[in-house]
Amino acid sequence: MPENKNKTIRLAINKSADFGQIGYRFFTIVDGLDASKFTLKGRELTFKATAFKAPK
Repeated sequence: MPENKNKTIRLAINKSADFGQIGYRFFTIVDGLDASKFTLKGRELTFKATAFKAPK
């Protein structure tokens, strides 16, 4: 991934998967050391770019 450039991917689900009685599906970011580096808006997951010359 290029430096200082965010990367966004569009998420999808496998509609043929058996989800049992659950009538809805959703995406979420779970807690973790790098959770703050990700954002989720609808089906778009974005990884916030790292400034390697000035890391936080």
